[in-house]
Amino acid sequence: MLAFVLLFTGVACSDDGATPASTEAGPSTLAPGATNAITGDTLDTQTTFMADCGQMPTPADLSAIVGIPLDIGRVIGPTSCEFLGLNDQSRFVALNLYLDAPGQTSFLEEQASLGGSVALNDLSLQGAMVATNGLVYVTANGAVYSVLTMVNDTTPAEQVPLSVTVLQRWLAL
Repeated sequence: MLAFVLLFTGVACSDDGATPASTEAGPSTLAPGATNAITGDTLDTQTTFMADCGQMPTPADLSAIVGIPLDIGRVIGPTSCEFLGLNDQSRFVALNLYLDAPGQTSFLEEQASLGGSVALNDLSLQGAMVATNGLVYVTANGAVYSVLTMVNDTTPAEQVPLSVTVLQRWLAL
């Protein structure tokens, strides 16, 4: 009986070299610069990848502003850095820097589609906006900068002044 099981297993698991038929379609590709007529997507670069958080304020500067010690920044997306609290990693400061036109347009269109952003009443940040989640953003120096602070137990709206101070410091660099 054992010989039959081993023989049967060997036949069932053998590779006879035949390739199975596939019903999956191969990947579709567009020529560089071409636009998909259905989705409008292109293969053009959408954002500039940020290699590190060197274009952002230092953890020491951020810690002094928000009142908690922060770890070094980690790149968490093509344009995003996050500085986590050293003692409580649920606390953070998130910064985004959109340098190229497609990334800026995408971000601003997303904010417009979410609705509810209001102008920030601060003369030092002309044109700055505050989103409903407490995100503060502004177009300056040919880029879009955004800051979200979540460093204490208050609401995101109550932390907007911290985000404004971080943004002011960042723009002063």
